Formats: sequence, C-alpha cells, structure tokens
Amino acid sequence: MDKYHTTIGALFIIGAILLGYSALRGEISVGVAVFIPFIVGSGVFASTGFLVLFLAIALFSLGFLKDGAITQGDLSEKHQLDTQSERYERPTIKTGGIILIGPLPIVFGSAKKMVVPLLCIAVILIIILLILTL
Repeated sequence: MDKYHTTIGALFIIGAILLGYSALRGEISVGVAVFIPFIVGSGVFASTGFLVLFLAIALFSLGFLKDGAITQGDLSEKHQLDTQSERYERPTIKTGGIILIGPLPIVFGSAKKMVVPLLCIAVILIIILLILTL
C-alpha cells in the first residue's frame, strides 16, 4: 500500500471518529426518509467529520481516474509490446461494490473473492443503520 492509499484510509478513519464523537455529544440526528437513511449534523465536530469523509471519498474516486487513465503514449507502448513479443498477458482486474438503497443491499463483483467481503461489509452497515435508527 502506498502513501496515497494510507492517506485515504487515515482520512476515512478520522472522519468516522469525528462523526462518532459528535454523535456522543448529540450533534447528529439519524433518520430514514421513504427508505433512504440520512444523517443530519450540526456543530464543529459533525461538520469537520462530514468534510473529512467527503475528502476521503473524493480522493478515493480520483485514484480510479489516476490509475485508469490511458494516454496515447500508453497505447503506443502497448502496441509495441504486442508486436515485439509473441505473448502479452493483460492483468486481470477484480472489482466490486455495494449499493445501499435503504436497508436493501445490492452487492456486485467480478470475482467471488470480492463479493464475500463486500457482503460482510453490507451486513455490518445494515446492523449499524438499524442500531442508529432504533
């Protein structure tokens, strides 16, 4: 893991800690509208926690753009590798994700090794949602 990923993980943890502390102080309200959960916060710790989490998610998303960007130079190098060598193996990319629509999780992935941990995370998120709303 490089410094970029470590920074994103640290920001996510700091944001979660700030939101947890603001919840203990009573600065956060949790609710469900239709079947979509929401969190409303007021105060310094809640605002800072939301901002830090937003920054972590934005940096995480930018990492996909940075890693997935293909330039013309990359394409020409790939073409040269294809023509120079008889065998060019493309790396396999395994992806997955969770979409929570209220309490209903939608888990998807390209490999079983991706789906099983995501399913566990989805169950944990639903339990946390139920604890916070009850």
